This record gives sequence, structure tokens and C-alpha cells, in this order.
Amino acid sequence: MNCKGSFLRGQPLLIFILSVLGILTGFQSQMLFGQQLVPGAVQSEQRESAAAPDLSSLKIVVIDGEDGVNIVKKKTAVQPVVEVHDKNNLPVAGIVINFTTPSMGPSAVFANGSRTLSLVTDSAGRAAVSGMHPVGVGAFHINVTANNQGQTVASTTIAQVNYATAAAAASAGAGGAAAAGGGISTGVIVAIAAIAAAAAVGIGVGLSHGGSSSSSPSGTIGGGTATVGAAH
Repeated sequence: MNCKGSFLRGQPLLIFILSVLGILTGFQSQMLFGQQLVPGAVQSEQRESAAAPDLSSLKIVVIDGEDGVNIVKKKTAVQPVVEVHDKNNLPVAGIVINFTTPSMGPSAVFANGSRTLSLVTDSAGRAAVSGMHPVGVGAFHINVTANNQGQTVASTTIAQVNYATAAAAASAGAGGAAAAGGGISTGVIVAIAAIAAAAAVGIGVGLSHGGSSSSSPSGTIGGGTATVGAAH
């Protein structure tokens, strides 16, 4: 009976010890499980940090549209295309780009009929204008701003020139300007200049032949008559 009583008295102590061991074992398991999770979480956070662009210093790179030659009569213009890069020169998506043309004088109107247009950069960090056409004759600048969370983080300008016709552009020596997207290209300007030069040479040859011919001492130019005779 004494042994039984001693066993019964010691049973609560045994239960207590087993409980403590169970708690310690569970705590240790949780610690091990946590140690397994933490490295994975850190690695995931590092990957996200590496993939996220640095928005502290953005810049706008003009891909197309600079020195664009636009033709008013044909309503054609070089369509601006820009890219947004971070300080590591990586493209940044989801940035709002605002294009603004002058409200007076030589300018351009966007497809929406306004002189302001907002686009969002795609996965390549690019925003491309379409449907813009020139208004008025002369040089102007397109203002471009990059906005993130309502704040302007970068800006630049794009210079373009409007000409009434392709011939006017050629006469102004616009051959060195960038090709105008469906408007006028350098090749067209060169071709126009070549035709004009050929016409001038043809007129000169005609006059020369007229002076040496005995049967027809006079030549007709543009409806008028020029007489070329021998010196007296």
C-alpha cells in the first residue's frame, strides 16, 4: 500500500515533467520550421528587390520624333516615341507620359483633337504617339514629362518643324532632318531637289542649242520668248 501511495503521489510530478518535455519539443520543432522558412523568405525578398526598378532617378530617352519634318498639306507628322529608363538604364513600365504641344503658333494636334496626350509606358518602358498631325507652318517643341504617383520625375522636349508642302521642305534644305513618319522622308526631299536640278540643266541645254542653231535662233521658256543671236 505504501508503494502504491508513493506511485500515486509521484504521478502528478511525472505528468508535469512529460508536459514540459512536450512543450520544449514543440518549441524546438517550431524553431526548426522557422529556420527553414526564413532563408526562403529572404531570398524571395531579394529577388523582388532586384526585379523592382529604381524610381529615384528616371530619364526620358527620345526614340523617334526629334528634328521631325511635318507636312501640313498632307496632315502627316513624325510620331514621337519615348522610353523611360531608371538610373541603371533599365526600362520602367507603368509611368505616365504627358505630351504637350504649343497652344498657339506652329504646333500639332493629337488624334484625340487635343494638344495634350497622356500615355502609360509598356513593359519595355515605351510610350508611342499615333495620329498626330501638324498645325501651322514653322518650328515648335513638344514638351514631354514622366509622372509617377502624381509627381513629375523627368522631362524633355522634342523639336519639330512644320512645312506647308514637301517642296517647301526641300527648298528650306530640310534634307538633313529626320524622316517624317508617313510625311516626308530624306529620300523624298533629295528626289525633289534632284528633279529641280535636272530641270534647270535641261533649260540651260535648251538655251545653248538654241543659240547655236541657224534655223531657230530663239527658244521658248515658260511661255516667254528669249532671242539668242550672234554678236554684232
